[in-house]
Amino acid sequence: MRDKYIAARNAYNCPPIGLLATVDQIDIHNWKTSFSKHQFDSTLRLDQYHEDCLLSESKEQVLSGIYSVMYWGYVTSGAKSMTRCTWISVGNIRNPANSISSIGQDNAVDIVRKSFQCLSEGNFGDALLVIRQLPHVGISFGTKYLAFMSPEYVGVLDEKITNHMSAGSFSKILNSKVLQKLIKSKYENPKQAAERFQVYCETLNAIKDQLNQDGAIWHDAGKQEGSNLHS
Repeated sequence: MRDKYIAARNAYNCPPIGLLATVDQIDIHNWKTSFSKHQFDSTLRLDQYHEDCLLSESKEQVLSGIYSVMYWGYVTSGAKSMTRCTWISVGNIRNPANSISSIGQDNAVDIVRKSFQCLSEGNFGDALLVIRQLPHVGISFGTKYLAFMSPEYVGVLDEKITNHMSAGSFSKILNSKVLQKLIKSKYENPKQAAERFQVYCETLNAIKDQLNQDGAIWHDAGKQEGSNLHS
């Protein structure tokens, strides 16, 4: 199982593309004038940028992190990345109230900070419940924000990963009933999904600790530099 985990971990790849703020004060009603697309030289640099933004004491930096993660998550879908950023700014026709312009910039920043407080206490499930209060952030995207905030302890839980787990890679680690419920968590109510995510992160950390003890080295995409394993 060790070799399978290492191979799967090292094969993971995502576009190192995000958004950089081009102004001192972000205009959420016209977000396109506040940011520029940026390609980082590695996924590690992208990860660090998002972590720095989301954990910053600066409101503008946290907002930059919110937008950049949303953009990054849909960048392979073309124009959808821009559409989603517009949605979090001013909502959409179906629900204009589900937007930062509606809940307020300060509230959006507080949501990020409160979710990180939960993470720092090991309450991964509670953190997921909090971060999902951001506009247009569901289970999958919520775990992405949390993983950028606490990469050493939190893992992303999206459709690609659940499909991978359903193929049997985690069958020797997670109880079959827990695994089944975890894969179906996106269909559950928020509290149930949060409970599954708590188990998922705890399991990842157990695997991480064992791999690090065994001397397994993680290589960042595009580089050959070793680093301790992130979940």
